[in-house]
Amino acid sequence: MNKSKQLALQNKDLSLSALAVILIDEYGTEALNWDLETVKMELETDTRMEIPEEVITRIGCLQQIMATDSFYQSLPDFITLCSIASGSLDSTAFWKPADAYDITAVMAEARLLNPPEGDIREILNPEILAYIEIALREFGILIPPDCLKFIHTDSRAVNDLATIQEDPILFSAGYREAQSASDDLAVFEDRILQKIRAEIMALDLETGDSTGVLRNER
Repeated sequence: MNKSKQLALQNKDLSLSALAVILIDEYGTEALNWDLETVKMELETDTRMEIPEEVITRIGCLQQIMATDSFYQSLPDFITLCSIASGSLDSTAFWKPADAYDITAVMAEARLLNPPEGDIREILNPEILAYIEIALREFGILIPPDCLKFIHTDSRAVNDLATIQEDPILFSAGYREAQSASDDLAVFEDRILQKIRAEIMALDLETGDSTGVLRNER
């Protein structure tokens, strides 16, 4: 394994997309179905280095997103994957709910790595859809980031604004706050995508290039 991939695999926060590129470039898509212990053994043999446990945990998240339907169908799995893969929860910590930033971080990658075929609102488990709507509402998001555009306006913070629209000053302040929260989350998504692109472009690949992974970025 070349130096660029060895170096990347020491990054505990390496994106799922970059991990996917490394695994597929080295071992093919079948590696997505390997037992995690097998993945770890192969990587450590080929890199002649110890792979951080955080990276192995992230590979497990990657496998679930790319090789199963649990990310889109199981609410407990969705929450856990968002919390772990976003870096807000390690594998040994107590369970915690995924917030709007956790969801955005992982949904941006999931829609690159395993984009659903057809209307995502028809594919997502209704419980997951409702959870995302609540998470955005709790952050006062008026306009969701691109990866969550499927969330309907009437399910978000605009409902809260409607309850105070008779008070122009309160409404204006609430709208500005909601717009600021929305802008912050959109900037966060852009940074996630820029990070993914930079990490992948830094990899020296053996088979082909990275453009296929990035084809659905926008």
